[in-house]
Formats: sequence, structure tokens, C-alpha cells
Amino acid sequence: MILIVEDDHTLAQSLASFLESIELESVIAHHGLEALEILKNTTIHGMIVDMMMPEMDGVALLMSLRYLNPKPFIIMSTALGSLEDKAKAFELGADDYIVKPYHFKELGYRIQALMKRSLIDLRHQLLFPHSFLDETQLLCRVNDQPIVLSKKEFHLLFHLLKHPNIIFTRQQLLDAIWGEESESYDRTVDTHIKSIREKVNSPDFEVLTVRGIGYKGVIK
Repeated sequence: MILIVEDDHTLAQSLASFLESIELESVIAHHGLEALEILKNTTIHGMIVDMMMPEMDGVALLMSLRYLNPKPFIIMSTALGSLEDKAKAFELGADDYIVKPYHFKELGYRIQALMKRSLIDLRHQLLFPHSFLDETQLLCRVNDQPIVLSKKEFHLLFHLLKHPNIIFTRQQLLDAIWGEESESYDRTVDTHIKSIREKVNSPDFEVLTVRGIGYKGVIK
């Protein structure tokens, strides 16, 4: 089920019709507060969220969803296309960003890609041509060779790779991996990323630094 959060009624209905044409069910909310009510009673797998809406805009909605578990994938939809706007959306937890006006088919491709990633999440495994990671066993192999990672290093790498090309701030990574361990700080993330890079040399992926923001996992 896809939740469309869009204050333009005509666009929202057109999106719902398009999703139906590619065999995806959807439900519509016209602002953030309505979306939160739907989330209380409906299992939502993904969301298409307009950034600028009345009552509660997309930014406020994303902030409300930051600690939702499990969290549906979120595609931000907006006419604001600057790098700063995109960085803000990713910083708040968006999984993708599409600028209006856009072609519905492009949106469909983005949804399908995120749905595939969601299935990977459910299996707790990441399989690449030369590498394999299993979250349940904390197992990492590259070219059939086991890589010894600490528990935090493994979860940090797995988190970045299961959300490829998504930029995470250091604080988001601290929240996701260290949780309530409040003594951890930004430098902790940098130290663990450095250690991961020293230990893991995979032809399938890498962890990139996004200057001024944080890190992202990239599939080669």
C-alpha cells in the first residue's frame, strides 16, 4: 500500500490512478496530520510526500516519522529542486527525491527500485556478485573470504548498503546504530567508517563521504 500525501487533489487522484495501472494499491492524504492518522490504522509500505502542504507540511511529517519502526520508504515530491532542499529532505530521512513536474513513469521506476530494497531489508541479507552480508549472523564475505568486523562496524556498513545512494548525517547514523548510547559522538562514526574502509575492499560497493553532510553507501 502506497500513501500519497499531496494537497493538490487533482494530482493526488492522478497519482492514485497511475499506481493502480501498475498494480499498486494506494490511499490519499491531503496533509501531514491526515497522513499520520492513516498510518495509525493502515499498513503502509511506501509514501509519496509533497513538501509544501497546509496543516502539516512534508518536512514536519518527515520529522514525525524519523523514529517510526518499521518505516515505509519515502519519496519527497516538490517543486523545490535546489541542492539545499534535497539535502534537507535526505537529512530528515527521505529515501528519494523527485522534482515537479515529473513523468509518472519515472516515479514508477523509483518506487519499484525502493520496493526491491525493502525486500532485501526483510531478508536481512545483501548479495552482490563478489560480496555477501548476513545481518543475522554478522557475516561479511568478499571474494569468498570472511571479513572480521566489530558488531557496530557491521551494522553501520549494512545500514549504508541497504539504503544505497541515500545520504545519512552522522547524527542519523548514531541514532540508527548506537541508539541510546548517548556518549557516542560524531567522531565515533568517522572512526568506524575509517576502520570499515581499511578492512573491506569490495569490487561491489564503497562508502563515500558527502562533504558537509555525512556518508552514503554506493553500489558499483
